[in-house]
Amino acid sequence: MWINLQKAMIITRREVRDQFRDWRIIAPIIILTVFFPGLMNFTAQQSVDFVAKYGAPIIADRLIPFLLMVVGFFPISVSLVIALESFVGEKERRSIEPLLSSPLSDVQLYLGKLMAVMFPPLIASYLAICVYLVGVYRQVGWVPDTTLLIQVVALATVQSLVMVSGAVVISSQTTSVRAANLLASFIIIPMALLLVGESMIMFWARYHVLWYAILGQALVAGLLIRTGIAHFNREELLGRELDTLNLQWAWRVFKSAFIGVPGPFRAWWRMNVWGTLKSLKWSILLALIFTLGGALIGKANLVMDGRGIVRTVSKTFPKPSIIRLHHVIKRPRPCVKLSKREIFRRDQFRCQYCGQLAKNLTVDHVLPQHLGGKSNWSNLVTACAACNHQKGGYTLKHSGLKLRKKPQQPPGSAVYLFRKYLNIYQEWEPYIQGW
Repeated sequence: MWINLQKAMIITRREVRDQFRDWRIIAPIIILTVFFPGLMNFTAQQSVDFVAKYGAPIIADRLIPFLLMVVGFFPISVSLVIALESFVGEKERRSIEPLLSSPLSDVQLYLGKLMAVMFPPLIASYLAICVYLVGVYRQVGWVPDTTLLIQVVALATVQSLVMVSGAVVISSQTTSVRAANLLASFIIIPMALLLVGESMIMFWARYHVLWYAILGQALVAGLLIRTGIAHFNREELLGRELDTLNLQWAWRVFKSAFIGVPGPFRAWWRMNVWGTLKSLKWSILLALIFTLGGALIGKANLVMDGRGIVRTVSKTFPKPSIIRLHHVIKRPRPCVKLSKREIFRRDQFRCQYCGQLAKNLTVDHVLPQHLGGKSNWSNLVTACAACNHQKGGYTLKHSGLKLRKKPQQPPGSAVYLFRKYLNIYQEWEPYIQGW
């Protein structure tokens, strides 16, 4: 594999030199690297000033990371245009014969083209992210979290890899640039929908979900690269002049695969069904043992009835309120899920700045997000609308407010988790004390 990469770099260096000689490629990269991040810096500054004036700092806290992701995405969009012309463009310019006659394997040619169309836009994306970060730090003093910065860089990398790998597959399988541009919609539309989903994640501040998006796109890129290498053939690329749609051949292939080869039922059972059952014999045996054991032994018995009964077609059963398990089921210690309701409950529905019970409660970041504050138990408190407006996007020192107590994560004890149900189910109280 390392030898293939070394030889593929010969094609990569040649292609990158040719790209940097074409002003139609260099001009968009420079604009998206320098001027577009400057526009996003201006947008971030105006947003911070606006929300600070009207007391809605959460908008700026979510907008600045979103703009960081957009700044990283736009330069790599150039890679789609370059990748679509990687093979079919050279074929139309009649410059592909010398390339395909080189003493390189199909894998080396394909990888060389793939890396050549990905490197310049990806470097431009990294530079645009740096320009944006420097500008937004000088204007509003925002510094990204290290994990968020890694996620944005990884997103730009895998998005570029997905678009490039898909476009190179299209370019190697089409006979004209026009056909390649039409088929590019199968890349543009999914990537646009994906960008919308990632934008929603950024505005919801559920940054941990971005890891799943990164992993999913990496897997898709790997499949596209593998597919492109498997179907790339230089002889077919040189010989294919016009794509034809042979419906009769397609119907014959589908019909033969659907009907199959006729044969006796016993042979079909032995070849297909019995072979599958034999390979799964231990899994089937374990599933039967556990099923029969659960049906005969049972898992729990009733300790105390609830209020009412449960009816079936032929029987009635008392509604259980407390049950006792026959066997201990090991599970991790439960923890309280971070939510707006649980923050109010932890703080006993009181403003943590003035201590008043109010109806129009809000959740406030002690250290604002645009200054690096995180959305966790130790940085979120309950605040009334007046105190939240007074604090705005400032720190405690600059706003003149003080916390009544240090915020922390509530205990995951049974008393705390089930206290809100004890008014209805008083019989639970003896069983949850001390747990």
